[in-house]
Amino acid sequence: MKKGVAAVKYSIIYKTTQETENEVVVDDTDMALDLSGNDIIDVDVKRIANLNHLQSLNLSANHLEEIDLEPLSECVSLEKLFLGSNLLRDIQLEPLENCKNLKILSLEINRLHRINLGPLGQCISLNELYIHSNKMTTIELTPLQYCEDLRFLRIDNNEILDIDLGPLSQLTHLQEFFLEHNPIRKIELSPLSECVALEGLWLRGIQISELDLTPIGKCGNLLWMDLQDNPIERLDLTPIYRQRELEKLLIDDNVPLFVSEELKDEHTSPAISKIKDRIEWKKETSIIWD
Repeated sequence: MKKGVAAVKYSIIYKTTQETENEVVVDDTDMALDLSGNDIIDVDVKRIANLNHLQSLNLSANHLEEIDLEPLSECVSLEKLFLGSNLLRDIQLEPLENCKNLKILSLEINRLHRINLGPLGQCISLNELYIHSNKMTTIELTPLQYCEDLRFLRIDNNEILDIDLGPLSQLTHLQEFFLEHNPIRKIELSPLSECVALEGLWLRGIQISELDLTPIGKCGNLLWMDLQDNPIERLDLTPIYRQRELEKLLIDDNVPLFVSEELKDEHTSPAISKIKDRIEWKKETSIIWD
């Protein structure tokens, strides 16, 4: 703001579950607005859009059943948008196409049955996307291939039946991917072989009986992998046996584990060392079953 120019003040009006109208006064130089945890059921987003320097907007932990993001298309400096822990059933993300600086989008713990991620293909600075704990049965990840700086992706705890991870092959900076607790039953991990920065992979409770870890063998920075609560019939650990950085590998005790006998004398990770007494050594490099 230029010296001697007074900030312009705005009143942001919101209504709560007690049917009372409340007011918070802000000025156009404010870079953050936190209205979280206020039992809000309606808020005047148009007035929020007057904050030309707004970088962070937090409306999480309220009772919003709907919200029109259209006014936010003018908030070109917006970097963080928190809408988690509300009652949203639907949301249109098209206004965010103009938010080229958006780094964090939080939509978790709502009631979303579907979401079109298409507009996020324009948010090339996106680092973190949280859409877990909703009610989605399907999701199209294709737009995320353009978010090359994406590091954290959570789509766990939904009702997703089928998913194509192909677009994630472009996310070479992806560090953590949560897919757990979705009734997927079958998954192809090949695209993750390009996610060379991957540190955490969470696949607990996705109801898979078979899993090929070959693509994960190329993720040399992997630290944690959770495969528990899956009806896996057998698991070949050969592809990840040489990953010495792996600190935690969670697998149910009743899952038979196999490794190629050629690797028996090689050093392995702390995680596999802890379960080494469960491993059956096979002469075949690839386990073949009748």
